[in-house]
Amino acid sequence: MRLNKYIFAMLFLVVFTAKAQVDRVSIAITYVEKSDLTRAKQSIDSTVLMPDYILDDRAWYIRGYVYSQIFRKSFPDPKNIKSLGEVAYSSFLESNRIDTSAANRTENNKSIYNLSVYFNNYAAKFLDSTNVAYAIISMDNYKKCQRYINPSVDFKAKDIEFYNALASVHKGIYEKNITKNPNEVMKKALEEHFKKAIEYYQKVLSIDPNNYDANYNQAILYYNQGAEMINSMPVDEDILVMTDILDKTSDIFKASLPLMIKADELRPNRRETLVGLRQIYQALLDDEKKKEYNDKLVELEKK
Repeated sequence: MRLNKYIFAMLFLVVFTAKAQVDRVSIAITYVEKSDLTRAKQSIDSTVLMPDYILDDRAWYIRGYVYSQIFRKSFPDPKNIKSLGEVAYSSFLESNRIDTSAANRTENNKSIYNLSVYFNNYAAKFLDSTNVAYAIISMDNYKKCQRYINPSVDFKAKDIEFYNALASVHKGIYEKNITKNPNEVMKKALEEHFKKAIEYYQKVLSIDPNNYDANYNQAILYYNQGAEMINSMPVDEDILVMTDILDKTSDIFKASLPLMIKADELRPNRRETLVGLRQIYQALLDDEKKKEYNDKLVELEKK
C-alpha cells in the first residue's frame, strides 16, 4: 500500500529547523517509500520522542501508518495485536488530538477504518481452539476503531455472527473431547467450554431470539451433554447414583426441547430439527411425541 496524496505532499515539504536540520518526519516517509518499514519504524519511534516533534501531528500520523502496515504485513501473529495494532490506533488518535482540522481528521479516520479491517481479519483468523482469546481481543479493537469513526455504529449483526462463531469453537472443543474418557482436570476444562458455548449462544438470543443457529446448536449441545452422561454411566452403578444421574439428564433434555422446538418453528420440516426432536422426546420417554416426529421424518423422506 502506497501513501496517499496527503503524504506525498508531506514528503516534499522538507522543513529545516534553525540549525538547518532535515525534517525527521520526511526521513521516516522516505523509508516508507522504499518499503523499508523496519527502519521507518525505528526512525519515527525516535522522532515522536523529540521535543520538536512530540506535538507534531504529521509524526504521529506517520507512526500510526507505519505500525498499521507492519501489523497488516505480519498477519497473523497474536503478539502483534497490542505491539503493533493498538499502537497504530493510539498514534492516529494522538495526531487527531494535536491537529483537529477536518483534513487531518479525515486522513486519520481513513487509516483507522483500514486498521479496523486488519483487526477484523485477525479476529476471524483466531477463531480456533488455540487462539480464541485473541479473536475476542481483535474483535474488541475492531469495534473500538469503528466506534471512533462512527459513534452510532450498530454492531448487532456483527455480534450475532461473532458470538455464534465463538460458541461453535467452544462447542466443538467440548464435543470433540467429552467422549474420550477425560480425567477430572480435563472434565473441569470441558465444563468451562460447555458453559462458554451456552453463554455465547445466549448472547446471540438476547439480540435476536429468532436466530436459528443459536437455538438449534444450543439444543444439540444440551442433548449431547445429557446423552454423554447416560452413555458414560457404568452398567453396575449404584441405583441411587443412577437415579440422580437420570434426573439430571432429564432436566438437561428438558432444557434442550424448547430450543429445538423454536428451531423447528423458524425453519419447519428440516431433517436435522426433526431428528433432534425425535431424539429428545425419546430421551424424555415420550413415545407419542417420538412417533409424531418419526412419522414426519418418514414423510419428509418420501418427498
